[in-house]
Amino acid sequence: MPAFPPEILAMEVKFLCTSCKSRLGADARWEGRAVICSVCGDRTRVPHWSGFAHRRRTAETPPAANASLSPEEIAFLSLPATAQPTAGA
Repeated sequence: MPAFPPEILAMEVKFLCTSCKSRLGADARWEGRAVICSVCGDRTRVPHWSGFAHRRRTAETPPAANASLSPEEIAFLSLPATAQPTAGA
């Protein structure tokens, strides 16, 4: 797991439960890890957001520097998470 500076660790990764589609949130350290949805109890995964895992697989391919979010993604990220995941694996 990479060492992130405090300002990154304070970031909340928002994502949808793959089972019940509840909005969940987790701090940056949980990226790529399986968690248990606190709404439905099913296992889901916190998405990779930093590109760290991708860089390990393809070190020669840098992430897109000018990637932008769609209006739908911005709206989703603006909403508060409805539940915080609990560790599952």
